[in-house]
Amino acid sequence: MACQVANYPAILRYKTPKSYWQAMRLGLYQTVLNNTPIIQTKKSFITKKIAQLKRFVISDEYLQIEIWQILSNDDLKKYHKEFIKEAFYLYPKIFVEYFLNHREWLSDQYYLGLALSYANDNNILEDFESECGGFFKHFDTIDKQCLHANIYLNTNDKKITQLNHILSEYHLLSLSLNNDCFCVNYLSSNIDKAQEHSSKVSVIVTAYNTQNTIKTCIQSLLNQTYANLEIIIINDHSDDDTLSIIQALARQDGRIRWIDLSRNTGTFVAKSIGVMYATGEFLTCQDADDFAHPQKIAIQVEPLLKNEHLVATTSYWLRIDNNGNFYARQYYPFLRQNPASPLFRRQKVQNEIGLWHIARTGADSEFWARLKLCYGDDKILPIKQPLTFASHHKDSLMNSNKFGVHNRQSALTRLDYWENWQLWHIDCLTKKQPLKMPDIQEQTIQEIFEIPHSLVVDIDDIRYNLKYHKTDKAI
Repeated sequence: MACQVANYPAILRYKTPKSYWQAMRLGLYQTVLNNTPIIQTKKSFITKKIAQLKRFVISDEYLQIEIWQILSNDDLKKYHKEFIKEAFYLYPKIFVEYFLNHREWLSDQYYLGLALSYANDNNILEDFESECGGFFKHFDTIDKQCLHANIYLNTNDKKITQLNHILSEYHLLSLSLNNDCFCVNYLSSNIDKAQEHSSKVSVIVTAYNTQNTIKTCIQSLLNQTYANLEIIIINDHSDDDTLSIIQALARQDGRIRWIDLSRNTGTFVAKSIGVMYATGEFLTCQDADDFAHPQKIAIQVEPLLKNEHLVATTSYWLRIDNNGNFYARQYYPFLRQNPASPLFRRQKVQNEIGLWHIARTGADSEFWARLKLCYGDDKILPIKQPLTFASHHKDSLMNSNKFGVHNRQSALTRLDYWENWQLWHIDCLTKKQPLKMPDIQEQTIQEIFEIPHSLVVDIDDIRYNLKYHKTDKAI
């Protein structure tokens, strides 16, 4: 879509109803608000409303009126699904109250899934008692099975059985629990024998104060059916026992190497230092509080081994909270693309388009968008299988008070960062310049595009880490 926007003459880029809509779909909400289409249409009207809601422009006292008016307007019916997809998770109570007052909307399985997920989280399921039976009559999607588990399954045994039923539908190996708690940190797997391959996969894991999760994460990688791995773990100046746990794991398995940073500089600086030590033909990443299904690497690398035309594969994840419930920030559906999942040809991608931008957060989305823009759909294979299980907890970067999505100022900062890199992509495409991210050393010298202040990493800290980081092995 960035290519389509870039193809418009500059004077019309955000001025036609179509380009205005495309800008909104790209997440250019402030750009939408800063422009007025030359023709006012229903499409441009709903585009602006979505941007206003995403940027929290509409005051709280008018939110319900504005949202309900749009939902009640049959002339806007063709845009309702996109409107709800964009805005529901920000204002779920308002949408659910509308659905309760206009129950005909609940005949749509997507809308009902949203409503039931919200209702379960907020203890108002009795308001939807008449709809639940029909919704769960057929478990025709993985998302229904996850929601059913959240609502009706109240023991860990039942929940792991349900998860394994889901995995069996994808012909994936079953998992088990090593503790009486259904959460990511207690997942475990057993494989009969790992397969040997000549092509090595480097896996980068960055860790900051993850003493409670890092062992499970790394064991899930060591227990892959694909054996030829190099696991590079970067300790981002943790002040707990993360480093000692990593070092103990490295002594037990020679496929692990560790790097210790003297200053905290964030996950994308850490990844950029870690990749300096990568020797694999392929590269991927994993968060330190995630669990990789034992077949994850094998399933993602196999298409690349069979088809040299492919550049990357991606996969999906399920997130599980500390209460043992499946979680999605958007409430429903639950099975979603894992932003950290791209597994790609390391040297090709690094040489041709570069890797990560060194911001505090959000750079995985920029990298993924650039990967798609530069190589196209025919060279990237999405694998819609739940190959990662992610922890949802209050301490994660996504949910932190400073950088989390539920803090309005933090959410706006994330949107600003997203918009700035999207505009950089569009500018490069317009000028027919290479869409390549410079390496970490170059990024300490020149700013690629503006970064919101709270997401900026101190350049002196980056240079210090580049010069003085410690590692168990030389390059």
